[in-house]
This record gives sequence, C-alpha cells and structure tokens, in this order.
Amino acid sequence: MRKYFRPAIFSFVLAAVFLSFGCSKDRKLYQGMEDMFREKKLEMARLKDNLAAETAAEADGRTPERSASDFETLGDSYLKRGELALAFLNYTKAAGLEPENPVIKYKIGRLLLKKGSPEEAGIEFEEIIKQGKKPLLGYEGLGRVFFRTGDLARAKENFEGALKLDPSHWQARNFLGMLHDRRGEYGEAVRYYESAMAGAPEEPVLFNNLGVSLYRSGDHTRAAGMFERALELRPEPKVYNNLALTLARLQRYPEALEIFTAASNEWTALNNLGLVYLAQGKYREAEEAFSRAAEKSPRYFEKAIENLEKARTRGRRAA
Repeated sequence: MRKYFRPAIFSFVLAAVFLSFGCSKDRKLYQGMEDMFREKKLEMARLKDNLAAETAAEADGRTPERSASDFETLGDSYLKRGELALAFLNYTKAAGLEPENPVIKYKIGRLLLKKGSPEEAGIEFEEIIKQGKKPLLGYEGLGRVFFRTGDLARAKENFEGALKLDPSHWQARNFLGMLHDRRGEYGEAVRYYESAMAGAPEEPVLFNNLGVSLYRSGDHTRAAGMFERALELRPEPKVYNNLALTLARLQRYPEALEIFTAASNEWTALNNLGLVYLAQGKYREAEEAFSRAAEKSPRYFEKAIENLEKARTRGRRAA
C-alpha cells in the first residue's frame, strides 16, 4: 500500500491547489487527468504499431539501411515505452555510426544512470567534456551522477560548470535547487527554482519542486499556487495524491478526500485520508475513515481494519 502522508522531497511529486469543489476549475482538473490517460494510451498504441511494423519489415528483409539518427529515434521510442534494454541497444548502434555525437553519448549516459550504473554513465559524460563539442551536456550529466551517488560537493561543482557555459540552462539550476533541498537550505532552493523558470516558464517539474521547498519551509499558502500551476501544466496521479496531502495539511479534509479519490478510488482515498488523520493525531477521524474504507472494498478490508486498530490504540494512549 502506498503512503502519501509524508512529503516525497527528492522525487518532487508533492502538489497542492486551492479549490472549491463543484466549480468549473475542479471539473477541469478531473478532465485533465482523464485526457492525460487517454493521450498516454493512444501514444503507446502508436508506438506499439510502429515497432511491430519495423519488426515485420526486418523479418522480411525489407529494412532499409538506417542512419545514426534513425537508431537514435528508435531508441527514443523504446525509452518512452520503458524498454530500457532495447533503447540502449539502439543508442549504442547510433553511437557506433557517430561516435563523436555528444547528444547520443549523453542519452546513453542518462540511460546508464537510469539503469543504476553511475560509474559507466560518468565515463560517457567525461568523454563528452573531453571531446569539447557540447561540454555543457557532460558537466550536467556528471552533476547528475554525483547527485545520485550522494557526492553533493562534486555535483554542485559540475552543475555550476554547466551554468558557466550557459547561465540559462534550467536543468542545472533545477538540480542545484534539489541539492539545496537535500541539505535543508530551502531559501537557496527556492532561488534556484525561480531562476530556472526564466528558462523554462512552463516546465511543471519546476513548479512542483518550488512548491515542495515552500511546503517544507512552512509556506503552505504560497506553495499552493505553485502546485496549482504544476497541475494545470501536467496532471499526474502522484501529483493529485500529494495535492490531497497538502489540502489536509491546510485542514481542508473534504477536498483532500475528493483529490485522493481522483488519483485512485474511493476506498484507497479513505484509507489514505485515515493515514493523514493518524499522523496528525486525529484518532477519531482516522477511525471513521478506516471504517469507511473497509466497508467500501473487501480488498481493502484487512489493511483498513489493521489501520483502524492502530488508530484506536493510539487514541486510547492519548486519552
């Protein structure tokens, strides 16, 4: 069972908005989520059809000779589908044809990092810097590597190296914000996120990240506006869940339940709201939410009852 009562700082998925349920804005948010799922489904269907056609062509010997750009594009398609091995294979073929192409090497490095091989990724990024064609990508990539491995000092050094080459590079500024967030330096994090927005004014991750820093620093009201904008730009289930968390923090519990429900279903929403109440020491409310969750779904009955007993036990201790 997923838990949403704790802000997820380094995945930066926390979001919040101020809503009046039943109004057109609420319907727009729900519609946005439905549209997102529909678009994703259509995109995956198109990718599947295209890849199936290419596979059939290869089997018949009808595949024309591909360029590095062709392999790179195919790698991008596999990456979108989450098929990392096939994406890596095609990026490697592209690199074989254009070994000096820094963009392809950057994509290979990012994929290696995604697969959990930071040392190998670091080699790719270092080669980009040595080649000197687009060293910005190398510095930014190395920053990601050191951020992943927890070497924040070297991560900072490389992100700042990227900014020396291009002060408007929003990804480096975003990671510097994340770096300061990890250190609990929320004021500095906010400064970097806000400056990153100058280069990417409609990048939802920046609004989410800025909102998280504001949330963690206790500025929930200002954070709410950032989260609302993030949702307008890209509605996501995880964002809705964290939106509900923030609404609950603002003691707007009925609205929080509505948003939890939008992200999943009614019984999961009730269970999650119960966890929020439990964390806030509202044991009577937690008991009610867990009881309702158990009633709504037999699948949730056992876990909801377990949480219900926790709420009752803690309630008795607090009495």
